[in-house]
Amino acid sequence: MIYTIVLNGRLISPKKLSGLIESKGMINGGEILSYTSDYEFFCGTTEITNRFLKVLKPDSKLAFENLVIINNIDMDIFKEKISNIQVLKKS
Repeated sequence: MIYTIVLNGRLISPKKLSGLIESKGMINGGEILSYTSDYEFFCGTTEITNRFLKVLKPDSKLAFENLVIINNIDMDIFKEKISNIQVLKKS
């Protein structure tokens, strides 16, 4: 059982845990970044390339902390492999 949480930085968690953390926690100048629970999360900056796309399962749901998309990707592979994208940090 969780009684209290003190957050002094950044916490990245699935959305279903964020509510618990916010209700039980004290946030000291930090932030909570939440992603949809059934998505695969990629920490840091991720660059989508054809090579990255080829290793994904079809209809993948992906969450990224930061995302870079290269202009020369194969859009047919992109559409086949990715059904949903969530980006947590927007510049």
